[in-house]
Amino acid sequence: MNYNHGKYVLDTHALIWYLAGDKKLGLKAREIICEIEQGKATGYISVIVLAEMIFSFQKRNIFFSIEELIGKLKDSNFRVVVLDIPQIISLQTITEIPEMHDRIMVALALQENARLVTKDREIIDSKLVEVVW
Repeated sequence: MNYNHGKYVLDTHALIWYLAGDKKLGLKAREIICEIEQGKATGYISVIVLAEMIFSFQKRNIFFSIEELIGKLKDSNFRVVVLDIPQIISLQTITEIPEMHDRIMVALALQENARLVTKDREIIDSKLVEVVW
């Protein structure tokens, strides 16, 4: 597959850890997100990532303003992407990935011909998309 190396799909952990300044975020992942913020690359965020963030923070009783995050994303080179019919159709062929949310991110990466910023072992092992961390 010939990837456009200026296009990246971010998983939930990558986005949360970047926003929190957490050292768990891989060095390459941090560099890529900085490039996105500087307008040197494009970052795609599936709406499922935003939904996962809300549920994760509510579960941990952490205050989180999705409106503030969306405002910040709109002012940068991030694109929030809705789940569309081509992604839904491709979910049935991504059987190497058992978890639905992960399949959606892989489907988005395939659709956008982008690399996926994740440390998820099942996605890495599937070799369906190029992964960076």
